[in-house]
Amino acid sequence: DNRKALGRTILAFEKLIKSGRKAKLLIRTDWHTPFAHSTRMYIEFKKLPVIFEQMEDIPHEELAKTYNRGDCYICSSKAGGFEMGVTEAMACGLPVLVTNHTFMNEQVVDGKSGYRIPVEKYTTSKYGGIWGSISIDKLCEAMSYYVFNPDVAVQHGNFGLHYIIQNYDWKKIGGLLYDSLVKT
Repeated sequence: DNRKALGRTILAFEKLIKSGRKAKLLIRTDWHTPFAHSTRMYIEFKKLPVIFEQMEDIPHEELAKTYNRGDCYICSSKAGGFEMGVTEAMACGLPVLVTNHTFMNEQVVDGKSGYRIPVEKYTTSKYGGIWGSISIDKLCEAMSYYVFNPDVAVQHGNFGLHYIIQNYDWKKIGGLLYDSLVKT
């Protein structure tokens, strides 16, 4: 999906690798789509150290194993109402790199549970929404920072985990939803 802006993550990662950093990028997506096929061809042509994983439904109790294979979670989406992967990754103790564009970053405490990466340009989607393209240079810097400072990545992941535990309790959220529906 063009909205997810996977290409911007790949370009940031490519820049990181070209600078001499050693890292791997795990990309979990539906590799059977035409868009994903061309993305995979680009990655293979550039010989980038990427782990390709086919996205499929997994049981809820397996999420932690899936997320914790990485050192951080990157959400480069141009727009979104609520990117569930951000909250899931934080609940698994991973720091998150996300755009500073509205909505999908609300649960990320900048500099404590990850980083809100600046948008370098805004565009209008075909449906009239405003999309924000994450800065490739700033994303590369943040990725590099976690590669060279794994202790900070762990601290940020722990902060995010505790943040999610304190703020996303099912009873609390369900109660707020119930109150808003009953009182309106």
